[in-house]
Amino acid sequence: NQIPKIFEELLAYAADHFATEEKYFDLFQYEDTLEHKKRHQEIAQKLQEYIKNFNPDDLGKVEQFLDFVENWLVDHLDVYDKKYIKCFHDHGLY
Repeated sequence: NQIPKIFEELLAYAADHFATEEKYFDLFQYEDTLEHKKRHQEIAQKLQEYIKNFNPDDLGKVEQFLDFVENWLVDHLDVYDKKYIKCFHDHGLY
């Protein structure tokens, strides 16, 4: 069963991604740091809840989990993370 390994990798990715962003938020004094860190905490908490309660035999829960991951990747990465690009670029990153 590959599901535990996938979950472990997903949690590691999220932790690394969030920590890297937050390091630069603090370093560059990004104006939306507090809001963005709050979103990271919410995503991490929700991800852990989904993993804890995941049941591969419950198709409804599987669908909810996949919707959550899709929303995280589309909404957060594509919308919220784009907001800091100018700040990072202005500080020579990217």
